[in-house]
Amino acid sequence: MEHGRLVAYRPVRTVDDKLAGYLIVALNSPLEMRYFPHIIGFFCVMMLIAFLGSFLMVKFFDSRFFAPIRKITKSAVFLSGDDSSLEGQDVSVMFDTKRTDEIGQLSSALQNVFFHMNSGAQNLSQAIYDANHDGMTRHLNKRCYSSMIETFRKLDSICVIYFDVNNLKLMNDTLGHENGDRVITRAADYIRAFMTEQDYCFRMGGDEFLMVMTNCTFRAADKVIEQLEKDAPYLLSREDDSVRCALAYGCAFAKGEYDYDALLAEAEENMYDKKTELKALWQMPDR
Repeated sequence: MEHGRLVAYRPVRTVDDKLAGYLIVALNSPLEMRYFPHIIGFFCVMMLIAFLGSFLMVKFFDSRFFAPIRKITKSAVFLSGDDSSLEGQDVSVMFDTKRTDEIGQLSSALQNVFFHMNSGAQNLSQAIYDANHDGMTRHLNKRCYSSMIETFRKLDSICVIYFDVNNLKLMNDTLGHENGDRVITRAADYIRAFMTEQDYCFRMGGDEFLMVMTNCTFRAADKVIEQLEKDAPYLLSREDDSVRCALAYGCAFAKGEYDYDALLAEAEENMYDKKTELKALWQMPDR
């Protein structure tokens, strides 16, 4: 290096390899500067290859190991009841049971646990439903009614409607219990048409139903009664049946402070008055 410039001394030899002198060549730029772009380019390419390789390796390990483990962990947390974000989803599809390694074995084990827990929850839900509902009419049963009486005593407003099927015993004795069951089912469906989300209907006995309208307005209760009066007498038997069955009803409404037992007795008394009226109208036997 002379005066900041790179100078190359190249020997000149004769045919018999004797030194004849030197060729002195001044280069345009230092040797380091001539190869610097190539060196930078080489390192950039190597860094790009290293980054791409690292990215592909991370993706491979994530898809092969970390993602399945995250799914299993999320499913396990959901099964423990600490996370409700998966509510309503099929969690079983998160388990990769096709794998033959430890993750596949763990997935299979957790999938079996989930299956048994889900089956148990469904069986429990069905058992609770069956315990509180009448199997024929799908209305609530008397056992459920007994558990809700205290709630009905503390409402701001309430309307109770007592229903009874006239002539059901004669229907059973004359045309058979199959026709009697059909009459009861039709009565249940008729009552169900009046119900809202705030209303309850209980099958109190063989042919008796109790509809309870909770926190209702007088106008809402009056609308139901008006329709019952309009439909009366509502015949539950078929036109060609030799025995006629009609639906009798009685209601009572209260707002503010009220005596629930007295209200229920009032509705039942009104229902019996309606039964007597229907018997006289259709000349039904007193049985």
